[in-house]
Amino acid sequence: MVFNDISNGVAGQANSFYLFEYCSPKRDGSGENDLIIQVITGDRDGIVQTSFDATGFTGGCN
Repeated sequence: MVFNDISNGVAGQANSFYLFEYCSPKRDGSGENDLIIQVITGDRDGIVQTSFDATGFTGGCN
């Protein structure tokens, strides 16, 4: 029973995801842009870096 609870908890964390929405000031289509996201919680941290082209992005950001 305890093993199943732990296993389900680990599987749930491994299969979870977060939706991150970002309103770029680069919506003018000025070319390739870099985005770096860093999360720090307690003594743990993680970072991801990606690039995107905002050409065709539309309004809707408040």
